[in-house]
Amino acid sequence: MGRLVLFLFFCSATCFAQQQNDLIRIKGGRITIGTVEQPDAQPLFDVHVTHFRMQRYEVTNAQFSDFVIKTGYRTRAERNGGSYVFDPSLRNDSTTLIDAPWWRYTQGANWKHPEGIASDIAGKENHPVVHIAYEDACSYCEWLGMRLPTEVEWEYAAKKNGNEVLKNIWQGSFPEYNSAEDGFERTAPVGSFLAGKLGLFDMPGNVWEWCRDPYHQHAYTFAKKWKVDSSQPLVPNYFDEQSPHEETRVIRGGSFLCAENYCKGYEPAQRMRSSVKMTFSHIGFRCVKGK
Repeated sequence: MGRLVLFLFFCSATCFAQQQNDLIRIKGGRITIGTVEQPDAQPLFDVHVTHFRMQRYEVTNAQFSDFVIKTGYRTRAERNGGSYVFDPSLRNDSTTLIDAPWWRYTQGANWKHPEGIASDIAGKENHPVVHIAYEDACSYCEWLGMRLPTEVEWEYAAKKNGNEVLKNIWQGSFPEYNSAEDGFERTAPVGSFLAGKLGLFDMPGNVWEWCRDPYHQHAYTFAKKWKVDSSQPLVPNYFDEQSPHEETRVIRGGSFLCAENYCKGYEPAQRMRSSVKMTFSHIGFRCVKGK
Protein backbone atom coordinates (compact mmCIF):
# COMPACT_ATOMS: atom_id res chain seq x y z
CA MET A 1 0.00 0.00 0.00
CA GLY A 2 2.88 2.35 0.89
CA ARG A 3 4.51 1.78 -2.51
CA LEU A 4 1.22 2.52 -4.24
CA VAL A 5 0.80 5.81 -2.38
CA LEU A 6 4.40 6.79 -3.20
CA PHE A 7 3.88 5.85 -6.85
CA LEU A 8 0.70 7.92 -7.05
CA PHE A 9 2.44 10.86 -5.37
CA PHE A 10 5.28 10.90 -7.91
CA CYS A 11 2.84 10.44 -10.79
CA SER A 12 0.79 13.38 -9.53
CA ALA A 13 3.88 15.58 -9.11
CA THR A 14 5.20 14.61 -12.54
CA CYS A 15 1.87 15.24 -14.24
CA PHE A 16 1.57 18.67 -12.61
CA ALA A 17 5.12 19.58 -13.63
CA GLN A 18 4.29 18.62 -17.21
CA GLN A 19 1.10 20.68 -17.08
CA GLN A 20 3.08 23.71 -15.91
CA ASN A 21 4.98 23.57 -19.18
CA ASP A 22 1.82 23.14 -21.24
CA LEU A 23 1.23 25.67 -23.97
CA ILE A 24 -2.34 26.63 -24.74
CA ARG A 25 -2.93 27.33 -28.43
CA ILE A 26 -4.76 30.62 -28.79
CA LYS A 27 -6.55 31.00 -32.07
CA GLY A 28 -6.07 34.42 -33.62
CA GLY A 29 -8.79 36.88 -34.44
CA ARG A 30 -9.82 40.51 -34.29
CA ILE A 31 -10.24 42.44 -31.06
CA THR A 32 -10.55 45.95 -29.68
CA ILE A 33 -7.68 46.80 -27.36
CA GLY A 34 -8.51 48.94 -24.33
CA THR A 35 -11.81 49.74 -22.66
CA VAL A 36 -14.24 52.67 -22.58
CA GLU A 37 -14.64 52.09 -18.82
CA GLN A 38 -11.31 53.84 -18.17
CA PRO A 39 -12.06 57.59 -18.14
CA ASP A 40 -8.42 58.53 -18.79
CA ALA A 41 -7.75 55.67 -21.17
CA GLN A 42 -5.87 55.97 -24.41
CA PRO A 43 -7.91 55.69 -27.62
CA LEU A 44 -9.22 52.25 -28.41
CA PHE A 45 -7.92 50.49 -31.50
CA ASP A 46 -8.80 47.34 -33.41
CA VAL A 47 -6.15 44.79 -34.27
CA HIS A 48 -5.92 41.36 -35.83
CA VAL A 49 -4.06 38.96 -33.55
CA THR A 50 -2.03 36.14 -35.09
CA HIS A 51 -2.26 32.64 -33.59
CA PHE A 52 0.16 32.00 -30.75
CA ARG A 53 0.67 29.67 -27.80
CA MET A 54 0.85 30.74 -24.16
CA GLN A 55 1.96 28.92 -21.02
CA ARG A 56 -1.00 27.63 -19.07
CA TYR A 57 0.47 28.84 -15.75
CA GLU A 58 2.70 31.61 -14.48
CA VAL A 59 6.32 30.43 -14.21
CA THR A 60 6.88 28.83 -10.80
CA ASN A 61 9.74 28.72 -8.32
CA ALA A 62 10.36 25.09 -9.27
CA GLN A 63 10.59 25.89 -12.97
CA PHE A 64 12.85 28.88 -12.43
CA SER A 65 15.04 26.84 -10.07
CA ASP A 66 15.52 24.26 -12.83
CA PHE A 67 16.61 27.05 -15.18
CA VAL A 68 19.10 28.40 -12.62
CA ILE A 69 20.54 24.96 -11.83
CA LYS A 70 21.08 24.18 -15.51
CA THR A 71 22.44 27.56 -16.58
CA GLY A 72 23.99 29.13 -13.48
CA TYR A 73 21.91 32.26 -14.11
CA ARG A 74 21.88 35.00 -11.46
CA THR A 75 18.96 37.42 -11.37
CA ARG A 76 19.23 41.18 -11.19
CA ALA A 77 17.97 41.14 -7.59
CA GLU A 78 20.74 38.71 -6.65
CA ARG A 79 23.35 40.87 -8.35
CA ASN A 80 21.91 44.01 -6.75
CA GLY A 81 21.91 42.44 -3.29
CA GLY A 82 18.24 43.03 -2.59
CA SER A 83 14.76 43.83 -3.85
CA TYR A 84 11.49 45.52 -2.85
CA VAL A 85 9.26 43.60 -0.43
CA PHE A 86 5.66 44.49 0.40
CA ASP A 87 5.10 45.72 3.96
CA PRO A 88 1.74 47.46 4.60
CA SER A 89 2.89 48.76 8.01
CA LEU A 90 5.48 51.11 6.54
CA ARG A 91 5.54 54.89 6.48
CA ASN A 92 7.75 56.95 4.20
CA ASP A 93 11.41 56.57 5.03
CA SER A 94 14.67 56.14 3.16
CA THR A 95 13.98 52.50 2.29
CA THR A 96 10.53 52.94 0.77
CA LEU A 97 9.18 54.30 -2.51
CA ILE A 98 7.80 57.82 -2.01
CA ASP A 99 4.59 57.25 -3.97
CA ALA A 100 4.10 53.72 -2.61
CA PRO A 101 5.35 53.62 1.00
CA TRP A 102 4.38 49.99 1.48
CA TRP A 103 7.45 48.87 -0.49
CA ARG A 104 10.67 48.42 1.47
CA TYR A 105 13.99 47.76 -0.21
CA THR A 106 15.18 44.65 1.61
CA GLN A 107 18.76 43.42 1.58
CA GLY A 108 19.00 39.78 0.53
CA ALA A 109 15.50 39.62 -0.99
CA ASN A 110 15.36 37.76 -4.30
CA TRP A 111 13.49 34.89 -5.92
CA LYS A 112 15.00 32.36 -3.46
CA HIS A 113 14.33 34.61 -0.45
CA PRO A 114 11.06 36.41 -1.29
CA GLU A 115 10.63 38.16 2.08
CA GLY A 116 14.33 38.71 2.78
CA ILE A 117 17.39 36.61 3.57
CA ALA A 118 15.68 34.80 6.48
CA SER A 119 12.92 33.50 4.18
CA ASP A 120 12.98 30.77 1.55
CA ILE A 121 10.74 29.04 -0.97
CA ALA A 122 10.51 25.66 0.78
CA GLY A 123 6.92 24.52 0.36
CA LYS A 124 6.33 27.21 -2.26
CA GLU A 125 7.72 25.33 -5.24
CA ASN A 126 4.45 25.79 -7.14
CA HIS A 127 4.04 29.47 -6.29
CA PRO A 128 4.86 31.94 -9.07
CA VAL A 129 8.47 33.09 -9.02
CA VAL A 130 8.82 36.76 -7.99
CA HIS A 131 11.52 39.43 -7.71
CA ILE A 132 12.03 38.89 -11.42
CA ALA A 133 13.39 41.71 -13.57
CA TYR A 134 12.47 42.15 -17.22
CA GLU A 135 15.86 40.81 -18.32
CA ASP A 136 15.45 37.74 -16.07
CA ALA A 137 12.09 36.92 -17.62
CA CYS A 138 13.50 37.33 -21.14
CA SER A 139 16.46 35.06 -20.33
CA TYR A 140 14.19 32.30 -19.02
CA CYS A 141 11.87 32.47 -22.03
CA GLU A 142 14.81 32.41 -24.45
CA TRP A 143 16.19 29.34 -22.66
CA LEU A 144 12.95 27.56 -23.54
CA GLY A 145 12.95 28.87 -27.10
CA MET A 146 10.09 31.23 -26.31
CA ARG A 147 9.57 34.91 -25.54
CA LEU A 148 7.44 37.23 -23.44
CA PRO A 149 3.97 38.06 -24.78
CA THR A 150 3.29 41.45 -26.30
CA GLU A 151 0.68 43.46 -24.46
CA VAL A 152 -1.71 42.93 -27.39
CA GLU A 153 -1.28 39.16 -27.12
CA TRP A 154 -1.66 39.30 -23.35
CA GLU A 155 -4.87 41.36 -23.46
CA TYR A 156 -6.30 39.24 -26.25
CA ALA A 157 -5.66 36.03 -24.28
CA ALA A 158 -7.06 37.53 -21.07
CA LYS A 159 -10.25 38.72 -22.75
CA LYS A 160 -10.77 35.41 -24.57
CA ASN A 161 -10.05 33.52 -21.34
CA GLY A 162 -12.66 35.52 -19.47
CA ASN A 163 -12.20 37.50 -16.26
CA GLU A 164 -12.32 34.65 -13.74
CA VAL A 165 -14.69 35.30 -10.83
CA LEU A 166 -12.27 33.75 -8.34
CA LYS A 167 -8.76 35.16 -8.34
CA ASN A 168 -5.99 35.97 -5.91
CA ILE A 169 -6.41 39.67 -5.17
CA TRP A 170 -6.65 41.91 -2.09
CA GLN A 171 -9.97 41.63 -0.25
CA GLY A 172 -10.68 44.71 1.80
CA SER A 173 -9.40 48.29 1.75
CA PHE A 174 -5.84 48.49 0.44
CA PRO A 175 -3.39 48.82 2.14
CA GLU A 176 -5.05 48.99 5.56
CA TYR A 177 -6.92 45.68 5.75
CA ASN A 178 -6.90 42.38 3.87
CA SER A 179 -9.47 39.81 4.92
CA ALA A 180 -7.78 37.16 2.73
CA GLU A 181 -11.18 35.65 1.94
CA ASP A 182 -9.63 33.88 -1.04
CA GLY A 183 -7.33 31.99 1.34
CA PHE A 184 -4.10 33.80 0.45
CA GLU A 185 -2.48 36.97 1.81
CA ARG A 186 0.40 36.85 -0.67
CA THR A 187 1.02 34.63 -3.71
CA ALA A 188 -1.01 31.47 -4.25
CA PRO A 189 0.20 28.24 -5.86
CA VAL A 190 -0.47 28.44 -9.59
CA GLY A 191 -3.73 26.77 -10.54
CA SER A 192 -5.35 27.38 -7.13
CA PHE A 193 -8.37 28.90 -8.87
CA LEU A 194 -10.40 27.63 -11.79
CA ALA A 195 -9.03 28.16 -15.27
CA GLY A 196 -10.74 30.47 -17.73
CA LYS A 197 -12.39 29.50 -21.01
CA LEU A 198 -9.09 28.93 -22.81
CA GLY A 199 -7.59 26.86 -20.01
CA LEU A 200 -5.28 29.61 -18.79
CA PHE A 201 -4.82 30.05 -15.03
CA ASP A 202 -4.23 33.21 -12.99
CA MET A 203 -4.45 35.70 -15.81
CA PRO A 204 -6.04 38.11 -13.31
CA GLY A 205 -4.35 38.48 -9.94
CA ASN A 206 -1.63 36.49 -8.18
CA VAL A 207 1.36 38.31 -9.75
CA TRP A 208 1.83 40.99 -12.38
CA GLU A 209 3.27 39.56 -15.59
CA TRP A 210 5.96 41.15 -17.74
CA CYS A 211 5.14 41.91 -21.36
CA ARG A 212 7.57 42.50 -24.21
CA ASP A 213 6.51 46.09 -24.87
CA PRO A 214 8.35 49.21 -23.79
CA TYR A 215 5.87 51.33 -21.84
CA HIS A 216 4.79 54.33 -23.92
CA GLN A 217 1.96 56.39 -22.51
CA HIS A 218 0.75 57.27 -26.03
CA ALA A 219 1.24 53.83 -27.57
CA TYR A 220 -2.42 53.40 -28.48
CA THR A 221 -2.47 56.73 -30.31
CA PHE A 222 0.36 55.52 -32.53
CA ALA A 223 -1.24 52.08 -32.91
CA LYS A 224 -4.31 53.68 -34.49
CA LYS A 225 -2.09 55.20 -37.17
CA TRP A 226 -0.21 52.16 -38.43
CA LYS A 227 -0.68 48.46 -39.02
CA VAL A 228 0.01 46.56 -35.83
CA ASP A 229 1.85 43.23 -35.82
CA SER A 230 0.44 41.51 -32.73
CA SER A 231 3.68 39.60 -32.15
CA GLN A 232 5.71 42.82 -31.97
CA PRO A 233 5.64 45.70 -29.43
CA LEU A 234 3.30 48.55 -30.31
CA VAL A 235 6.16 51.06 -30.24
CA PRO A 236 9.96 50.61 -30.41
CA ASN A 237 10.87 52.85 -27.47
CA TYR A 238 9.53 53.79 -24.07
CA PHE A 239 8.07 57.14 -23.04
CA ASP A 240 6.95 57.64 -19.48
CA GLU A 241 6.61 61.13 -17.99
CA GLN A 242 6.76 59.68 -14.48
CA SER A 243 10.07 57.96 -15.25
CA PRO A 244 11.59 60.01 -18.09
CA HIS A 245 15.14 58.79 -17.57
CA GLU A 246 14.49 55.19 -16.62
CA GLU A 247 13.25 52.51 -19.00
CA THR A 248 9.90 51.02 -18.09
CA ARG A 249 8.13 48.02 -19.60
CA VAL A 250 4.49 46.97 -19.62
CA ILE A 251 3.16 44.61 -16.96
CA ARG A 252 -0.32 43.10 -17.07
CA GLY A 253 -2.84 41.19 -14.98
CA GLY A 254 -2.61 42.72 -11.53
CA SER A 255 -1.46 40.87 -8.42
CA PHE A 256 -2.44 39.79 -4.92
CA LEU A 257 -2.16 43.50 -4.00
CA CYS A 258 -4.80 44.80 -6.43
CA ALA A 259 -8.06 45.83 -4.79
CA GLU A 260 -11.39 47.38 -5.70
CA ASN A 261 -10.36 50.63 -4.00
CA TYR A 262 -6.84 50.79 -5.41
CA CYS A 263 -5.73 49.73 -8.90
CA LYS A 264 -8.08 47.09 -10.36
CA GLY A 265 -5.11 45.89 -12.38
CA TYR A 266 -6.72 42.46 -12.62
CA GLU A 267 -9.11 43.72 -15.31
CA PRO A 268 -8.00 42.47 -18.76
CA ALA A 269 -7.57 45.90 -20.38
CA GLN A 270 -5.66 47.56 -17.54
CA ARG A 271 -2.03 48.33 -18.33
CA MET A 272 0.72 49.19 -15.87
CA ARG A 273 4.48 49.52 -16.07
CA SER A 274 7.57 48.84 -14.02
CA SER A 275 11.21 49.86 -14.23
CA VAL A 276 13.48 47.30 -15.86
CA LYS A 277 16.04 48.06 -13.14
CA MET A 278 13.76 47.31 -10.18
CA THR A 279 12.29 44.08 -8.83
CA PHE A 280 9.33 43.44 -6.54
CA SER A 281 7.64 40.65 -4.61
CA HIS A 282 4.53 40.84 -6.81
CA ILE A 283 5.95 40.66 -10.36
CA GLY A 284 6.46 37.41 -12.29
CA PHE A 285 5.80 36.28 -15.85
CA ARG A 286 4.77 33.59 -18.31
CA CYS A 287 6.11 32.83 -21.81
CA VAL A 288 4.58 32.51 -25.25
CA LYS A 289 5.58 31.00 -28.57
CA GLY A 290 4.51 31.78 -32.12
CA LYS A 291 2.01 29.56 -33.87
